[in-house]
Amino acid sequence: MKNLTKEKDPAKVLLAYRSTPLACKFSPTQLLMGRQIRNSVPLFHTQLYPQWPDLDNLRARESMSKLKQETVFNTRHKAKPLPSVGPGAEVFVEDLQRSGKVIEAASTPRSYKV
Repeated sequence: MKNLTKEKDPAKVLLAYRSTPLACKFSPTQLLMGRQIRNSVPLFHTQLYPQWPDLDNLRARESMSKLKQETVFNTRHKAKPLPSVGPGAEVFVEDLQRSGKVIEAASTPRSYKV
């Protein structure tokens, strides 16, 4: 794909981006409008009619792909879940730049009353 700064007409670059298929085998335009858009590549007129991809199957594949990416990233970086902080634990509050003790867990995840 052409670089936006090299092309004199940025509309051509955006058209190329919007019509290029992603890893899921559909272009951003196909996912948005259900059909391909006209560009400099010739295509049959039947491809311009709306025909939505199987969105449930597509979402399932995308979520599996994201889960796989997360697993590979966590394995590569040796990431582990943080242990929970119990009441009475000494913590440092960065906003106030001082230490304090945890009173109880708050309603939101990984939040505590200090």
